[in-house]
Order: sequence, then C-alpha cells, then structure tokens
Amino acid sequence: MRYGDGSHYNEPKYLSLLGVLIGGILVVFNLSPDPILTRINNIMLPLAVLLGLILLLLQSKQLKQFNLNLDKIANHGWMGASVSGIIGAWWVAPAITQWSSIIPVCDQVLTVISLGIGAGVIFGGFPMIMHLRTPEEETNQRPVLAESTWTQRSGPDQILVEVVEQIADLEGVDPCELEPLKTYIDPDVFSHLQADGESTWQVLFHTAKYEVRVNSQGTVTVYDINWMGTASKQISNGEPAT
Repeated sequence: MRYGDGSHYNEPKYLSLLGVLIGGILVVFNLSPDPILTRINNIMLPLAVLLGLILLLLQSKQLKQFNLNLDKIANHGWMGASVSGIIGAWWVAPAITQWSSIIPVCDQVLTVISLGIGAGVIFGGFPMIMHLRTPEEETNQRPVLAESTWTQRSGPDQILVEVVEQIADLEGVDPCELEPLKTYIDPDVFSHLQADGESTWQVLFHTAKYEVRVNSQGTVTVYDINWMGTASKQISNGEPAT
C-alpha cells in the first residue's frame, strides 16, 4: 500500500534550510582567520543541526505513513531562521555602519541562525512525532464529515472532481470559490493513480480545515483536521470524545 500527504511536493522548502546551513558553514569555515581547531569548534552547533535535519529527511519516507509533514516542519524552521536572522542582523549592523569587517561576528550569526532553525524544527515536528499514528489508527478514531465514491463519475479527472465537490459541499460554496487544490497537493497525482488501475493505494493530504483520504477502491473520505484538538478539550472537561 502506498501513502502520500502531499508534503513531498514541497520538499524544496525543507531542502533550502539545509542549503542555508551548508552555505553558512562553508562561509564561516573558509573566511574565519582563527586556527583550524577553533573554526571547527565554531561550526559544531550548526553541523549538529544540519545532521539532525539530514537524518529527518532520510527517514521522511518511512515517517510519511504516520502523517509526518515535512512542509509544516520546514515552515517552522524558516520562522525560527527569520527570527534569529533579525538578531544576527542586529549584531552585524554596527560593523556595517562603522565600515569594519563582519567576519569576526559571522560565526556568532551562524550559531544563532542554527539555533533558530533547530528550535523551529523541534517546535514544528515534536507535536507530530508525539502523536504519530498510522492512517488506519486515525481512521478508526476520527469522525467522518463526508464520504463518497469517485468511481461513479466519468471523465479524466474523476478523483479530482469528487474531492473538490466534497469539500465545496462541506463549505457550502460553489467549487469554483474554493482555494485551488494544488495549494495542498499536486493534482497530477490523482491522474497518475487513476490511470494505474491494478495497484492498491491510498493518498492522504491536508487542507486548512480537512484531512482527505482517497483510495484505489474508489472511496473519498473527509475528516475534520482539528478533531484531535477538540477531543482533547472534551476530555479535559470530562466529556467523552466522539
């Protein structure tokens, strides 16, 4: 069985975090006037963050079936990089205004940005890792908002049309008024899977409000993406989760 949540189509966003760290490490190591042992010591933290991101990327294919979304993790990583970049810019500004070299503070800036990226990735990924579930486990718990069959339709885009109309019905709007589905998943995935009539597959992706599952048996099922949060509040209030 094959699973997919659309996150791999946005992996360049995650890979760009690696590029920032690799570029920063190379710049600091090559430009620093310090002895080589000092330079190695200065890049130890960025190297550790880089290694962690690489290991997570290498495990991403195995973790996707547990709904680990690299795109969300990358977003938090870039948020951390942006905040720490502002701090780094504040450190560099005096050197620029005084027309002096910024090389002495480059290692500090890289360390701060690495900390920001690492903190953002941990903040974004830790909640998902703590609640890892296979799609089957979540399906058994989550209430279904809508369910239909895409095989009853005709035409080249049976799955795409059915998914869009399901979401439009839930929103109470015309399908043309919805945000383009390509914002969340590459629509060509459905065409490829629809053309592959022999294999068994299941696709999982998330929109802003819904979790959508489509399988080779012809079922399109829509769940509330915020159900876990609602259930947690009910439990904390002494109410049974549905």
